[in-house]
Amino acid sequence: MLYLFIWWLLLLLLSFAALPVTLRVLRFLPDRGYAFAKPFALLLWVYPFWLLTSLGFLQNDFGVLAFLLVALAAASWGLLRGRGERSAWAWLRARCLAFGYFRAFNPEINATEKPMEFMFLNSILQSQTFPPHDAWLSGFAISYYYLGYVIVAALTKLGNIPSAYAFNLGLVMTFALAAVGAFGLVYNLARYAQKDERNGKGSRAPYVFGLAAAMFLLVIGNLEGAFEVGYNAGLGSRDFYAALNLHGLEEVEPSGTFAPQDGWWWWRASRVLNDQNPSGGGHVEVIDEFPFFSFLLGDLHPHVLALPFGLLALACALNLTLRPTMLIASKDFLSLLRTQTLTPEILPNMLIVGALGMLNTWDIVTYGILIAAAFAIRQYRAHGRASRAMLATAMAYFILLYVGAVILFAPFYASFSSQARGIAPNIFNRTPLAQYLIMFGLFIFIVASFAAVLFFQQPNRKRALGEIAKFMLPLLAVPLVIAGLGVVVLLNSSELQNMLAGVLNMSPQDTPFGVVRAFAGTFVASPGTFILLTLLIASVAALGRLNLTNSEPENAARRNAVTFALLLALAALILTFGVEFLYIRDTFETRMNTVFKLYYQAWLLFSVAAAFGVFYIWQTTRGAGKYVWFSALGGLTFLSLLYPFFALPSRANAFKPDARAGTPTLDGWVWVRGAFPDDYAAIEWARSNIPSDAVIVEAAGREYSFDNRVAVATGLQSVLGWGGHELQWRGNYDQAGPRERDLEQLYRTRDVAAARALLGKYNVSYVIVGGIEREKYQLNQSLIDKFSKLGALVFEQNSIRIYRVDASH
Repeated sequence: MLYLFIWWLLLLLLSFAALPVTLRVLRFLPDRGYAFAKPFALLLWVYPFWLLTSLGFLQNDFGVLAFLLVALAAASWGLLRGRGERSAWAWLRARCLAFGYFRAFNPEINATEKPMEFMFLNSILQSQTFPPHDAWLSGFAISYYYLGYVIVAALTKLGNIPSAYAFNLGLVMTFALAAVGAFGLVYNLARYAQKDERNGKGSRAPYVFGLAAAMFLLVIGNLEGAFEVGYNAGLGSRDFYAALNLHGLEEVEPSGTFAPQDGWWWWRASRVLNDQNPSGGGHVEVIDEFPFFSFLLGDLHPHVLALPFGLLALACALNLTLRPTMLIASKDFLSLLRTQTLTPEILPNMLIVGALGMLNTWDIVTYGILIAAAFAIRQYRAHGRASRAMLATAMAYFILLYVGAVILFAPFYASFSSQARGIAPNIFNRTPLAQYLIMFGLFIFIVASFAAVLFFQQPNRKRALGEIAKFMLPLLAVPLVIAGLGVVVLLNSSELQNMLAGVLNMSPQDTPFGVVRAFAGTFVASPGTFILLTLLIASVAALGRLNLTNSEPENAARRNAVTFALLLALAALILTFGVEFLYIRDTFETRMNTVFKLYYQAWLLFSVAAAFGVFYIWQTTRGAGKYVWFSALGGLTFLSLLYPFFALPSRANAFKPDARAGTPTLDGWVWVRGAFPDDYAAIEWARSNIPSDAVIVEAAGREYSFDNRVAVATGLQSVLGWGGHELQWRGNYDQAGPRERDLEQLYRTRDVAAARALLGKYNVSYVIVGGIEREKYQLNQSLIDKFSKLGALVFEQNSIRIYRVDASH
């Protein structure tokens, strides 16, 4: 509890230090950005720390972090003008403490990618300069988007908090900041929408629907949880559930109660989509994670750490949208560029967009485009039409935004490598409509209803239908364009022809048209999602355009808020539409990661747009139909809440203390003391006695395992950790492959000279020999004893030993 208090106190100090500059930058929001003070403060504090440490001007230590905090406060408070509007933050803080309570019953840094994330955190804490070293590949820097771990490490170092606690505190902080950010966005949207209403200022609606946004983002699950409950209660046949293809749900023995009982049953909700292997018909893994699942699982992954900063980017976009505009008569491009684009106000947006690239690189595109789109909307209102000058300034802003973002984070990109190999068409898999609605059903219901209400409020519905038709035509042409481009590419690539010929079991010369037949066949077999998204995207885009071009002074504030909400809904729909046709190629050569990352962004965007949509429907509709609709919404929300209702106690061991695991606690490493006491003792010795710049050697780890436990827990550089993940991070196995072979030779050889040469090759100072090494390399006593000829035994407890390599031996 002490460390939780220290962490919260540090966040309060940071937000207080940066509050004036936050209120200045986000001054056009009704609360002037108060909801976003903490994530913005973290960026303003950590960015100069990271940059100057990367450039060699500073070092990664407590004094630097403390000095930069004081400097931020001094610079920020010189800008103070006025104050922000506080809202229901106390309730949200209580909610975040509740999440901390949940984490205390399952804090273990174990399984999935948690060891990897703990390794990143400890690597950064051990590194004196940046980029931080990769503890799983000695001599190399981390090649991953790691800014979120720098933020957590900075707070860890400033508060002198053990990293095993910091891991879970980072999760609690991220949940808290995301909850406040989602609340703040919809609160500001709803408050601004009521600007022109006589009784709007005293309304509680912005608070209510702000809380709904936080719930949509972080508390509800997808509808898979409802099917889990129904299946286990015996509602429906196994054939029905088999037809839904929910990651093998129908193969589980039902519990006979509403509560699922099989192992990690809650995992299936993150695997709703099921692609098929075109050559064998087998299952192809697709990840469709959502925020509640992420926090339930407890992985401190970049897509989770980036959530509050994605919301901060949306706040910047909203701030641009709500900025008062005056009609611009000038047509001189250079004058407009100087007065509208080249202003100091673009700098915070560059910082936030650039930070997103280093937090979770997938986010830099989506949120940067949304900020640029918000600027374009503001320019449209200022010019009164889509003039050449308006389009030119909007494009200039877009280019400058990204150029500035990349320049600000140039040291990161200079050392970053990726597994991305370009863009590929999704030929063989369409998302079945049932699976899409299980994933996003609640949001689709709200967005479709929001669009329907706006349509029936149009003074000229015939014109609205015409606008929808205009947007539908290019969307309907997308499959034809993709197919045509695919044929052109295949006709000019014999390599691709040969690869796909094997998949389709046909001759290479027949491949182009065979691919087209297969591509068309997927639409015949599963057209529902394409049709639904085409209709919704066209409707939302058309209604947004009509709303934007409406120049009537009445209800102008409401229209501006609606335009922004429609922009977010449109972006979410396009993201889920796009993965039906294209994906980013990586080492898996499937759309798994593309669906994962873009669906995650879509969930956030849907959450905000849907919460505002519910607010709008509540405010503008009347009659019995309104209450029928809200009854249906209540039913869908109830079904979405079944997942967290049953998953929370399942994941937290029914909130019962576990003496062996040491729960309740936020110490994520204490479980090792009970499960692997010898390894725990060796790790504690290494933490206290091995220099931070030393290189150790332990067994090359199996993926998602406890292996490499010393490097994970201490951040000390090891020769090789999870080789498969190094492949994913770097896009090749050039370094990991030889090291894997060398480690096996090092442990297995009886030739002392050969072992000495391998230790020298990687500059190894300490050798770990424990149960993991004994099992992996089948070590007998003579193989172990050779290390005593290479140095001194400095630690021994039962089955684990640590040798210090002595160059003189």
